Amino acid sequence: MRVREIRLKRYPDGVPKESDFELAEREVPDPGAGQLCLRPLFLSIDPYQRNRMRGPAAGLTPGQVIEGRCVAQVIDSRHPDFAAGELVFTTAPWAEASLSDGKAVQRLDPEVMPPQLHLGAAGVPGLTAFVGLHDIGEMKPGETVLVSAAAGAVGSMACQIAKLAGCRVIGTVGSAQKVRWLLDEVGIDAAIDYSKEPDLTAALRRVCPDGADLVFECVGGKHLEAGLAVLKPHRRVVLCGVMAGMNGQPAGPSNLDQVIAKRVDIKGFVVGDHMARMSAFLAEVKHWLADGALHWHETVIDGIENTPKAFIGLFQGQNLGKMLVRVAGPRASP
Repeated sequence: MRVREIRLKRYPDGVPKESDFELAEREVPDPGAGQLCLRPLFLSIDPYQRNRMRGPAAGLTPGQVIEGRCVAQVIDSRHPDFAAGELVFTTAPWAEASLSDGKAVQRLDPEVMPPQLHLGAAGVPGLTAFVGLHDIGEMKPGETVLVSAAAGAVGSMACQIAKLAGCRVIGTVGSAQKVRWLLDEVGIDAAIDYSKEPDLTAALRRVCPDGADLVFECVGGKHLEAGLAVLKPHRRVVLCGVMAGMNGQPAGPSNLDQVIAKRVDIKGFVVGDHMARMSAFLAEVKHWLADGALHWHETVIDGIENTPKAFIGLFQGQNLGKMLVRVAGPRASP
């Protein structure tokens, strides 16, 4: 079977460009004993993949196919645990099909929730928000929580988890559309379009006059700077990500002295260290779905050839909610 795939052509300098990637073809053989052939339905487009494009030591070299989390359908199987037609969650190449040995492949039940939710709200992004707020940030009811990139895959779940815990939630986003979604559908208390604000700190002080108790930081740079400025003394910052620093921009704040002056507790974490919490998180997600309390949005780009565009779009703020590439619809075994 001839398939198309996305390979890294060169290491990006700054924000990735389409010329940093190449669309290539290769032959995928029939599965051998103990193997299965997977056709991705949705590819998860995530910021962490940029870190793998920094040089040979980062894990990805030019000419290699890029990998990521995906929801896929088994289209052929010689594996005893999987049958053709089943839907699964796994890590796979950015390709129209690939072979797997079945390790780290998780069967999905589409009756429980839409399968692609396992890539966003009910997947690692949602778990990141859950662990970051409860375990790392020790969030308490009644606190004021500030979330940057609040309409992204992680940020939008952080907003909802904080609201469900009884907190006042303020989000910063990059467009009026995202502000409306967070206020009208997600139901947070205040949202700021930083693209329209010459002074983000002043804007936060308007909606947070008494200060914040917990900053859930996804961006870094000027966002962390503003968060530190409005944070109350002896409060906490959960450092989830620094997207501002992924493409060469400053990642650190200019007011780092506030950490000392306010006795701030800053904790960074990697969600991969907390995967044991996934079952507890999914139990909560199922309750939220049953109660109609969970809101999510997906930005879906069609076609494997457009995967680089989707990836670049992450760093340009083009996604509302989870960024996905739809590779193929469900298909029966050949």
